[in-house]
Amino acid sequence: MGSFVTLRNQKNAHFLEEMKKGYLPPELEDEAKQQFGAVENVQFNLVDKSTETYSPPPGAFKAFGGQGHSLAAEARPKRVAVSFSEALPCEIVVDESQPKTTIQIVTHDRKRMRVAFNLFHTVMDIYQHVLATAGHPGPFQLIAGFPQN
Repeated sequence: MGSFVTLRNQKNAHFLEEMKKGYLPPELEDEAKQQFGAVENVQFNLVDKSTETYSPPPGAFKAFGGQGHSLAAEARPKRVAVSFSEALPCEIVVDESQPKTTIQIVTHDRKRMRVAFNLFHTVMDIYQHVLATAGHPGPFQLIAGFPQN
C-alpha cells in the first residue's frame, strides 16, 4: 500500500516518523478506507529496506485483448463468436485437402468423441463443435490433458 518513500527527502520525515510510532499517516488514510473500510484498526508492519536498492514494481497485468490466430500457415478470417459466452453451436467441417489432426473429447457424461480438425481451427472452433454435438446445453470448460483428480 502506498508508493516508495525515500529517507533522503525531508518532506517524508514526518510521514516516516508517524509510521515508526505505529500510526497510519494521513497520506495513507484514503487508500486504507478504500481497501479496509475503516482506518481505526488498521495494522501494518514497517520493514526497513534502507540497505536495498529500490526498483519499482512491474506494471499491472493486462490480459491480451486482441484477436486469436492459428499457427497454421494459412489463417482463416472467419470468426463466429468473440467470447465463449456468446459462442453458437457449430459442427466442424474438415477440409480434407488441408493438414489435419484428431482430438479426443470426453463430454460431461463421459462419452468419448474422436474429432478431426484442420490445423487452422481454433479453440473457439472446438468449443462451438462441443456445443453442437455434446448434448449439454449449459456452459462448460475445455480442459487439456488428463482429467483432474
